[in-house]
Amino acid sequence: MRTLLQIEPAHLGATVSAATVSFALFALGVSVPLPPFFVLKIRSWIIASIGVSLTALFMLGLVTSFFNGRSPVFSGARQVVIGAAAGLITYCVGRVFGTMVS
Repeated sequence: MRTLLQIEPAHLGATVSAATVSFALFALGVSVPLPPFFVLKIRSWIIASIGVSLTALFMLGLVTSFFNGRSPVFSGARQVVIGAAAGLITYCVGRVFGTMVS
């Protein structure tokens, strides 16, 4: 299998560290929308959580503009649109399968 997939044992350490970093960044990203739920009243949490999430997505887009050579505003807006679309799709799938936010 090692020959077929062209995997060298020396490269396995890099994959483990990449997986660890990916997990840590995913966990950090998932925690972004949570603080409003701990500090605000019931009616405000969802709107505040959406606002915090969109702000974080825009800031992430600004940071990526340093690496992709695009305009910071374009990169930020692109990240917001993609993230908002992913959130909307997730919400709609939840509604289709009967999950309700109460």
